[in-house]
Amino acid sequence: MKGILIMMFALPLIFLSACSDDDADEISSLKQDLIGTWKWEANYGGDIIWKTEPLEGQERLVTFTKDSVKITDNVVKLPNGKSGVADTIVILQNGSYTLARGQNKYFITIIPKDNDPNLNYLDGMSTISLDSTKQELSIGSIIEKPWTGSNSFRKITVKANL
Repeated sequence: MKGILIMMFALPLIFLSACSDDDADEISSLKQDLIGTWKWEANYGGDIIWKTEPLEGQERLVTFTKDSVKITDNVVKLPNGKSGVADTIVILQNGSYTLARGQNKYFITIIPKDNDPNLNYLDGMSTISLDSTKQELSIGSIIEKPWTGSNSFRKITVKANL
């Protein structure tokens, strides 16, 4: 009887520790798959209501390292209020990130370096996923406030061969 009681308490503990190890392994694997440079392809809003693609010559890049993320773009606001492609690179985000696993989803939280309000692109928590080839990254809508970034819809990027 004593052995049965021990097993009743030991099995759930073993199961819980295995689950957290599995989550940690999956997050570690996702982080390894993210490392590199990704090129922005499109934004989608309201599932299929609208799609925004880059301007001709625009190159928005998202670069992940083991513990940081940097997002750059070569589009600037022109004096007439419109946007145009430039020779200069603008840093939209330069900070750190964390990954977490929820129920059937992964989440990324991007934190700007030194909480710089000028580097707020995609800050906050969003859903994140990779396609089966691990060549297409989707960053979903922001789900946790405070969020001060300028884009809150699904972004699709592809792994860049730079």
